[in-house]
Amino acid sequence: MNIERGEDPKSRWRLLNALAPIIVALFANSRQYARKATGWASYRAQLWRTLDPSRTGIIYDEADHVERYLGFALDAIAMRGGGDGVAYRAFRAWMPEPAISRDDWLFHLSTLFPEVRPKEFFELRSADTIEPDALAAPVVFVTGLTYDDETAHRAAKLIGAPSEKMLERAGRLGLADPEIRRIASKLVVLALDGGRRLGNDYIKRQHLEAAFQYFARAL
Repeated sequence: MNIERGEDPKSRWRLLNALAPIIVALFANSRQYARKATGWASYRAQLWRTLDPSRTGIIYDEADHVERYLGFALDAIAMRGGGDGVAYRAFRAWMPEPAISRDDWLFHLSTLFPEVRPKEFFELRSADTIEPDALAAPVVFVTGLTYDDETAHRAAKLIGAPSEKMLERAGRLGLADPEIRRIASKLVVLALDGGRRLGNDYIKRQHLEAAFQYFARAL
């Protein structure tokens, strides 16, 4: 899901990263793998988070979010080498080589898959695939919480700082985690209210209703 950076990108970046675990839990839909129970509410989230920890996860720092993401990008393993006995290395280890170009850096950035990826917009990657008739729910949830300024402020106060530990719990337990369920329930109310305030130009009434029905079943 792509979200505009808005007039206050720093606050929106913080909020989206904080929302990532809640989104994982609300839309967890991958309990099985190869038709076998995995023990995870969202096995996709678990696989994705642990696939390559150098390029996934919640990347956020209260003091300097830009510096934190730059460090993350430089320390991520570059998708080059590995053949003919050449070891995979972090991108910063390749930088001194004369052949490394701006295009190499841009390609490297495209291979990073944190929960929220900054581009000319913010790319939110936390939800599982859900049933087609429920697809309005994640759109309403994120849009209602981020595009309505009053709701965004209230959501940020409610949820607090982004948490990698909560991300792990969200994938493992989903809404069975009491804290996540409590926060998710309050955020759903805020999101629906925010969606109504945004009006029909942003969110159609039928989409609000579809989202309400999904959340009623989930919670």
